[in-house]
Amino acid sequence: MPDDDDILGALRADWQRQTVDTERLYERTQRRQRRTRLLLTGKVAATILALPIALWFLWLAFAGEGSTFALAGGVLLAAFPLMLLELVGLMKLARLGAGASPEGALRAARTQAEAALNLLWSARVAALLLGAGAAGLLGLHLADHATAAGTVPIALVWLGVAGATWLWQARRARQLNAEIQRCDTMLSELEG
Repeated sequence: MPDDDDILGALRADWQRQTVDTERLYERTQRRQRRTRLLLTGKVAATILALPIALWFLWLAFAGEGSTFALAGGVLLAAFPLMLLELVGLMKLARLGAGASPEGALRAARTQAEAALNLLWSARVAALLLGAGAAGLLGLHLADHATAAGTVPIALVWLGVAGATWLWQARRARQLNAEIQRCDTMLSELEG
């Protein structure tokens, strides 16, 4: 009957002999980079459109179309600088490539995951802005500055999107933290 220490030693040796699948890791970092570039294109388009739409909403509000347009324009104007900051972060993330060596691929994957984790602040702020906008819409209705038909459905959609965004970013943060931890573990094994 084999000794428990021999079995554990064999398992440990098998684990340490395992190699990092650098090709798969390299492809994954490249795929993430392509996805980030595509996302960046969409964010640029949305940011370019946000300012004129916000100004148009504010113009409609001042033209007497209703205070809901003023609120929507104000929320978009408040989000505009945040959208610009997110664009800068996405541009940095899009430039992060993978190295050819196992260590380079791991470091690139870790850096990408960390940068993506840092960008989640924008999803949190967007959820908070949508929640505040929904509360503002309901406040306009309660103050008799807007009809229920014009505010309640929009407020419910905004609250739903805010809640879904918050849940998504929390789940994504857990995934990215786990990925960073795995990269750190593999990097320490490569160095050790």
